[in-house]
Parts: sequence; structure tokens; C-alpha cells
Amino acid sequence: MDMKNALEKYRTDNKLTFEALGHLVDYPRGTVHKHCHAQIIPGDAAIRYHRKLGIPLDVLHPDPLKAA
Repeated sequence: MDMKNALEKYRTDNKLTFEALGHLVDYPRGTVHKHCHAQIIPGDAAIRYHRKLGIPLDVLHPDPLKAA
């Protein structure tokens, strides 16, 4: 089963290329590609995606301590 992370879901739902998404958030295409395929998006990047795209922070970078 192929689960998309929240960023990849946003990208595909909005029909954006990695380059177009990178332009929206001021990241290079390669960085966006890496984040779209990551299991966990780094905290600083998650904050940027949250602020610029409105994706909820808790779905971009879940707090593992909350699950415990």
C-alpha cells in the first residue's frame, strides 16, 4: 500500500510539479522532492510548508510523544 505524506498529497491534489511547489515555498525542486517522499518531514521545513501552504503542522510533522 502506497501512502502519501501530507506534502505529496497537497502537491498531487493541486496538480503541482516539484518545481512549482518549490517556487511557492522557496525551496529547490530537489528538496521538495525529498520532502514529498520522506516518512517524516524535518521540523523547520514542516513549519515553512505550514505557513506558506496552510497544511496543518501536526500532519506534516507528527509529534511522536503525543502518540505515546
